[in-house]
Amino acid sequence: MNAHRCLLWSLPAVFLLALSTHAAATPTRQFVTTSFKNFEAGEAQGVLLTSTGEISPGPGARRVELPVAFVRSALVLPGSSAKTPKVLLGTGDDGEIWILEGQKARKLAQVPGAVEITALTASPTEGEVYVGSIPGGQVHAIKVADGKVREVARLDAEHVWTMAYDASRRELWVGTGSPGKLYAIDSGGKARLVWDSKQRHLRSVALEGDGDVLVGTAPDAILYRVSAKGHAVALHDFEGEEIRALARFGGSTYVAVNAFAIQPPVAPAASGPASTRITPPPATPSRKPSGSSQRPGKAAVWRVDARGRVEQVHAIGSGYFTALHVEPSGDVLVGSAESGKVYLVKPDRTLVTLFDFAERQVLAFAYANGTRVLATGDAGAVYVASDAKSDATYLSEVYSTEFPARFGKLRWRGRGQVTAETRTGMTAKPDSSWSNWAATKADGEKQGQVVSPEGRYYQYRLKLGAGAAVREVVTYWRAQNQPPRVVEVNAGTAGAPGPSAVLVGQQRSGQVRIGWRVENPDNDALSYRLFFREDDEKTWRPLGGTEPILGKQEYVWNTEGVPDGHYVVRVVATDEPSNPAPDALSHELQSEPFLVDNRAPEVVDLRVQGGVVSGEARDAFSPISDLAYSVDGGEWRLLAPADGLFDDRREKFTFRTPDKLGAGAHVVAVRAIDAAGNLAAGSVQLKVK
Repeated sequence: MNAHRCLLWSLPAVFLLALSTHAAATPTRQFVTTSFKNFEAGEAQGVLLTSTGEISPGPGARRVELPVAFVRSALVLPGSSAKTPKVLLGTGDDGEIWILEGQKARKLAQVPGAVEITALTASPTEGEVYVGSIPGGQVHAIKVADGKVREVARLDAEHVWTMAYDASRRELWVGTGSPGKLYAIDSGGKARLVWDSKQRHLRSVALEGDGDVLVGTAPDAILYRVSAKGHAVALHDFEGEEIRALARFGGSTYVAVNAFAIQPPVAPAASGPASTRITPPPATPSRKPSGSSQRPGKAAVWRVDARGRVEQVHAIGSGYFTALHVEPSGDVLVGSAESGKVYLVKPDRTLVTLFDFAERQVLAFAYANGTRVLATGDAGAVYVASDAKSDATYLSEVYSTEFPARFGKLRWRGRGQVTAETRTGMTAKPDSSWSNWAATKADGEKQGQVVSPEGRYYQYRLKLGAGAAVREVVTYWRAQNQPPRVVEVNAGTAGAPGPSAVLVGQQRSGQVRIGWRVENPDNDALSYRLFFREDDEKTWRPLGGTEPILGKQEYVWNTEGVPDGHYVVRVVATDEPSNPAPDALSHELQSEPFLVDNRAPEVVDLRVQGGVVSGEARDAFSPISDLAYSVDGGEWRLLAPADGLFDDRREKFTFRTPDKLGAGAHVVAVRAIDAAGNLAAGSVQLKVK
């Protein structure tokens, strides 16, 4: 109980790593969800996920299931509204056309010889809709009132993939497959061959507005502009195997391009002569797709502006894109397969995961008259979207602790009403053996104690109220210690290096290294300006002085002059050094929030009584991450907090000093390190009689 003195200093990161590896066999660890990639690994229901790494309540979507394998095409009918949708749906595997009216869907017709209804397009005849299908190269028309189907034209092709009706010319443009040809069909049903692409498939068409037609091909993924007289000009040759969808907005064209890793197997032939179920990329979806028919690949959406400039606006490394739509606001909606996600790309390139459906394939959009419909495969269903916010629930991925572990606090960073629940189990996939969902036991603002039992696997669930948002979720845990196992013994040679020396007394640096990467197609000289702000602020402040940074793509920021907190850095790149001001272009991007913590913790209330030392380690901003003690300047010994978990900014401790201390005065030092690597120590005198 003698007066004690407190020593403060910082340690370099390499020393902290050495301490963690050497001293703590089973340290307190964390599961952290804090970026778009982290959050996207989970499942979202009624949740918006932005590329800035924030989740919040999103729009609702009412699901209507159909007894079909998939819904390939959709068309909003006149008189439809968001409250009472009226939508025509093209399905497979039996070539059926269904109609959604309000809350219910019913079968309207079946197209003779068709397996899939690939396209639905309004016709000039009131109450009638053009129908494209595979196989057979036929174009039909259906009367919505009674479901009667009539053949309009029979084309020299195996598949009708895509259609667009030009009201000004009163012509239907049709893209076919095997072979890839472009046809124009007049109101009387007369078809003329406009262009033979020499490609195997024409997968997508879009009207350009001046009488020309944009066409996307497969297997070479080339975008063409074709005139009414059949003159074709290649606009861009994309890397990939197909241009699956096109969408026009203003003077720009959005292009969905898929690249597939393997060639699909030949599917069984359908009944009837010369008919087939072969669907070029991607393979025809089904309720139970076999592993051999999957075509893993990657996909991208590109924007081609009126002057022919091409830029990528979104990409995924696994899966493929199936549908495109551009809202009047300029927001681009992208449907994906394999993940069941619908992405929204804003004009400023901000990415939002708008929907995450249980079905793996989003195959078609239909947006008109305030009605927003999304159709799926992997189970035939249609979703009617609404602007009303839905119940928002985020389910994390399943985390593995490798060995059974117990869990400490769950913390989140964000705003609004958030409820957190957890569950644990011993199997990699949650089943009936897992614990039930249990709400965390709140013990502070935006944090709660995990009450789920020990387990090898862990999952959390967040329920977000109106106006809520979450940017980061952290769960603390500690795995069960495992006995050592000797599997091999080798005789060492003389002079082998021993344990690394501990670097005590070196100052921890408050510098943050900022780096960035830039794509520079024309290799212009570039300059950069940097700005920073605290995560919760709106005002940006300049960083790096008044002059722009030239050439290099990194900056070292000394953060000792700013308060501790979470910060965001914005980098603005411009090609002004190579271009006059009117022609110079710039682009900016901001970092994800990062922690600045330069304040050291404190070791306080050190007391000794009967050989037992007690005290508390405190920090103003970061959790305590390490405790150790030393007697008379000897080896540092690992010290556990009183509750066994390093998960709080205040950690009490108690320990007994070694029994074999000689008579006289001894100095017991206690060292504390926070999560940012700041270190403090205190000491107390022990007298042994």
